[in-house]
Amino acid sequence: LLGRKLGKQVILVVEKLEELEETIRTSKEVGVEPLIGIRVRLTSKGAGKWTTSGGENAKFGLDTISLVAASEMLKAQGLAHCLKLIHFHVGSQVPDISTI
Repeated sequence: LLGRKLGKQVILVVEKLEELEETIRTSKEVGVEPLIGIRVRLTSKGAGKWTTSGGENAKFGLDTISLVAASEMLKAQGLAHCLKLIHFHVGSQVPDISTI
């Protein structure tokens, strides 16, 4: 957020609703509008060695219900326009490109 205050295009990527709440709260304290990215947890899985790190049981990112809650939270705070990025991984790594 201090980078934003310096005029930089810093996008904060959150992967939990608590992180979004903290970002909103802190941005108000600092007096700057945040640029927000959200990491989502896709229900689809990749293939190969890291197939179990993706899908709905993955530990990183917001599921669909939380993504809707995040959108509503941003709208309620008048910050919907601050959502600039959606980020996801099908799996943690792609060790063999021929598997995709």
